[in-house]
Amino acid sequence: MEKKGAWLQFQGELIGQGKEAARKTLTDKPELFKKVVDAVVAHRLAAALAAEAAHAPKIAPAAAPAGK
Repeated sequence: MEKKGAWLQFQGELIGQGKEAARKTLTDKPELFKKVVDAVVAHRLAAALAAEAAHAPKIAPAAAPAGK
């Protein structure tokens, strides 16, 4: 979601001029609402996974069994 002056825009599509107009557009267009929600969830999930990976302990690979 981007703000262009008073307009809100998502993936190049103007959603509405101001918060209330954007809310009405998303209410009136459930397919657009779903695309916005899916994009937000994907972004938050990617950020959470990146944060988790950054803080995960580094585990050394297991040594091969002796004699093989």
